[in-house]
Amino acid sequence: MSPILYWYPIVYLDGDDPEDNVVVRKQGKIIPYQLDQEPYDVSVEAGGYSYHLIFGKQVYGMFLCIPNWDIGCEISDLSEWSWNIDSLLKTGWLDYEDAAAIAWALYSIDDLFKLIH
Repeated sequence: MSPILYWYPIVYLDGDDPEDNVVVRKQGKIIPYQLDQEPYDVSVEAGGYSYHLIFGKQVYGMFLCIPNWDIGCEISDLSEWSWNIDSLLKTGWLDYEDAAAIAWALYSIDDLFKLIH
């Protein structure tokens, strides 16, 4: 499967007034390795970094491992980008932009699954 380009928003907070916030649209790339069966396996390139994502279902929901960053966590449905950003931030290894890039990549993969399944 060919690489998949996706867009994700980054919100820059500028003061206390929400109207001063700036939303920037950034682009990332998903390189699929295994999307036919679980565990799913892709590489995500965004913000100058590369993340090897292995994810799928487990007894209590879904999991995400990013072995090249020593990260493992539970995630919600792939489409729940906000919850997944929070879950990634709780690992303590990623900043907001990195977590958003990964969560929106999962969201884009969920859209792809809807098309092919």
